[in-house]
Amino acid sequence: MVLPPPLPDPPGSKRAPQVDAPPDPRKPAWLRSKLRSLGYACDEQAPSWVGPRPVLPDYLPAIGRVAHLPNLLYAFGHQHIGLTLCAVTAQAMADLTAGREPAFDLSAFDLRRFGAGKFTS
Repeated sequence: MVLPPPLPDPPGSKRAPQVDAPPDPRKPAWLRSKLRSLGYACDEQAPSWVGPRPVLPDYLPAIGRVAHLPNLLYAFGHQHIGLTLCAVTAQAMADLTAGREPAFDLSAFDLRRFGAGKFTS
């Protein structure tokens, strides 16, 4: 199974913004314009939220099983495409939970790719 490529970022966005980076008003403006282009009513003055989005160093999600705790599964770090990948991730997690082989190789998403550590040894 081939995973879809991520969607392009809106103007002014960064993959890994600094925690203390100031809000960029272009982001909500871009999203509102996209909503309006799809025919949705969108209040120009509506409040918006901004905050940092965690990104793993290699931009891949973490999906798998903790090696020394086989009943502990994980699926996080989908960056900006969590909704896009939620169905395929849920299926992989269901397969792992049920003891089935997932439909695709999860080795690229294993936390051990970052080396030995508290949850990888």
